[in-house]
Amino acid sequence: MKVRSLSPFWLLVILTGLNLFNYLDRYVVNQVAEDIRGEFGLTDGQAGRINTAFMIGYFFTAPLFGYLGDRMSRKWLIAAGIFVWSLGTVLSGFASGFISLLTFRILVGLGEASYATISPSLISDSYGPARRNNALTLFYVAIPVGAALGYFVGAQVGMVW
Repeated sequence: MKVRSLSPFWLLVILTGLNLFNYLDRYVVNQVAEDIRGEFGLTDGQAGRINTAFMIGYFFTAPLFGYLGDRMSRKWLIAAGIFVWSLGTVLSGFASGFISLLTFRILVGLGEASYATISPSLISDSYGPARRNNALTLFYVAIPVGAALGYFVGAQVGMVW
């Protein structure tokens, strides 16, 4: 049985949707930071380290994924990154203390580094020079939209829980 690959259009739709969730996930924590701070009894410095932990996971693994993206299947690296990022996100919701929350946010950063580092090159490979800029523009528009949705969703979550 022959496996069909995604058309460039559907690849762009899926990766853009994932990019939107990527930034939504990243920014929802900012909106609920005070709630997290109160729940775990954190100082301002500790609360600030939640996003720092994410960035450490992202910062230290992004170059590795850039290197691997030129040598391995980009689709499988992206899929693995999405799995790790999703696992870290779910586990963050079950964190029982400050250290576990930091650990899980590092996982989120690691997973997002894989996805965010490799996706633009996969899109670039799928679109010719005449359409590549438009495709990447759509992909990157998900950044501010996802960030705004992250604040909105975070506010709703904070009001309910």
